[in-house]
Amino acid sequence: MATTGDVPNETIAQQPTAPPPQQQSGVDLMTTEEAPAPTQEEKLCQIIRRTFDLFDKLGTGTVAPEEVGTIMRYLGQFPTETELVEVVIRELKDHTAAAGGGGTHSITKSTPIGYQQFEKFMLRCLKEHEYDPDDSETLLEAFHLLDPERKGWVDVNQMRDYLGSGHTGFREKVGGE
Repeated sequence: MATTGDVPNETIAQQPTAPPPQQQSGVDLMTTEEAPAPTQEEKLCQIIRRTFDLFDKLGTGTVAPEEVGTIMRYLGQFPTETELVEVVIRELKDHTAAAGGGGTHSITKSTPIGYQQFEKFMLRCLKEHEYDPDDSETLLEAFHLLDPERKGWVDVNQMRDYLGSGHTGFREKVGGE
């Protein structure tokens, strides 16, 4: 038996080498594809869903009609109170009735608004900028109505009176803050 030093030649065999990284675990790491990034509409749907869920306290997939305006404002859409009552709520309830198979006769003032109908409606509003906020000039004009003397501020009691007068549609819990 030939030896190299004190170690026999047969024992100096090459050790098996580890496979290249792309072949470990039977997965080819070089061709693994990442999930595609969400589209703009998918991102909007996620935001709408998270916001809607904040107001869906019972987890039923519905919200009370009086919460719709708050949700819309949270999402950057600002219908007037008249638009909210005469257009938005009516449209959402019509869609809710149609989706449920019932006619509009089954819709009442307190009929909850379903998520699917709300999502479709909000996507349209956001894409078409239907209820975008007023520009700064319009807001300044509105402020001047409350500050005709152009003092640059509005008395807190005057603001409470205005908010409580029914002109704005603010609910009592908002007006009292």
